[in-house]
Amino acid sequence: MAEVRLERVVKRYGNVTALQSIDLEIQEGEFLTLLGPSGCGKPTTLRLIAGFIEPSAGRRYLSLGYRGQPRQPRAVHRLCS
Repeated sequence: MAEVRLERVVKRYGNVTALQSIDLEIQEGEFLTLLGPSGCGKPTTLRLIAGFIEPSAGRRYLSLGYRGQPRQPRAVHRLCS
């Protein structure tokens, strides 16, 4: 089961599209590195995963669990207020 999953995530700032239909799945225990040129959306992707910003479209899922309890995927709408 994926720990973090982005499905067709889009992020727009006014008329500027920062991310266009991103699909990403990070499994438990995986190490992820985002590489790319300036302006390709690396910080925006990380801010979306962390919940600092909301996607303009698409879905973001996190599988959260505690020791001794099974992990259940859930849709994340807001992590920070």
